[in-house]
Amino acid sequence: MLNLNKVFVIGNLTRDPEKSVTRNNNPVCTMSVAVNRKVKDGDAVCFFDVTAWGELGCTCVKFLKKGDPVFIEGHMSQDRWIDQTTGKENILRIEITVKHIGFVCYTQCLDQIENNAQLFLLGKCFPPKFSTE
Repeated sequence: MLNLNKVFVIGNLTRDPEKSVTRNNNPVCTMSVAVNRKVKDGDAVCFFDVTAWGELGCTCVKFLKKGDPVFIEGHMSQDRWIDQTTGKENILRIEITVKHIGFVCYTQCLDQIENNAQLFLLGKCFPPKFSTE
């Protein structure tokens, strides 16, 4: 049987990326992305928790901040649990683990990008796609 768990998301960060380190000294970055979509009566917003591991996570912390637009490729996972304080069942959290991330920035970010970085210009600047590979 074939299985595929791949997601592409373009949205804006809802908070600054936060870096932490696991017990095994692996860096991890957590952030949240809001994705808007058009519906009949206006806009609907989906919020996703996002995790980037290793050097990719360190790069996110270095270059990204709340409100920045990002392009994320990764895989999704979900957690379900019962809220211990309210007893409410089936609380759902959807998380995206990043494989590749593209930073969408404006000209003021050019100073922060290394001199050897290749830019793709589409009305805005797109630094190279950072990856876990």
